[in-house]
Amino acid sequence: MSLTEASARIKQAWKAFTDKVVKPNACPFCGHTRLWWDGCRTRSASVRTEHGTVHLIDVPCRRVVCAAPACRKSWALRPPGLTAHKHYQLDVVAAAVGAYLFRTDASQAAIAREHDCSERTVGRWVRWVSQLADPNQIQRKLLDVLDKPVLAPCRAVATLARKARTTARREILTRAAQVLAAFEGLGAAMGLEPPGLRGVIEATFGPRSGLGTYRRPFIPEFAR
Repeated sequence: MSLTEASARIKQAWKAFTDKVVKPNACPFCGHTRLWWDGCRTRSASVRTEHGTVHLIDVPCRRVVCAAPACRKSWALRPPGLTAHKHYQLDVVAAAVGAYLFRTDASQAAIAREHDCSERTVGRWVRWVSQLADPNQIQRKLLDVLDKPVLAPCRAVATLARKARTTARREILTRAAQVLAAFEGLGAAMGLEPPGLRGVIEATFGPRSGLGTYRRPFIPEFAR
């Protein structure tokens, strides 16, 4: 399947979701049961496929608004796999960060070209993953899921000395590798489709949008 075909297939599936999605039973903010449709918005997204990163435009998302006078909040009903407020989806982030950390020949410039983004974006993703959660907290969640002590395998960062000239940078890359590995282990334990970073976050957050930005990541369930 070519990138063009993969793009069309994903966009068709997301449009089918929007065409068939059912209005929620209650407002997630206040619990009010009277909701109105609030039109349809379009957005863009970059998604990772087995052949590379595809850029999608005009992705439709139906919106709902709460009719309660004291609430009036609105939100989008997003297709599965489409993260709120993020153009580059979490599968792209996971693939890029993993490739940069674990490939011997990887540079930020090379990874940026492979994933159709900028070098600064790759660097921002690496730092974001390193700050996303406490690896020990994810390991405790893994213990809860499996009900037995299991450690997620953690790979060493390839050519760490070349990629990190300072102690602070080495700590960031090492921590990012630990977090990425912990999410992979937890995702596998939960029976989620890889990458674990995307699967666990989607399972944890569901329809919520409070994932935080690439500048200030925050997941309450895995807070440090």
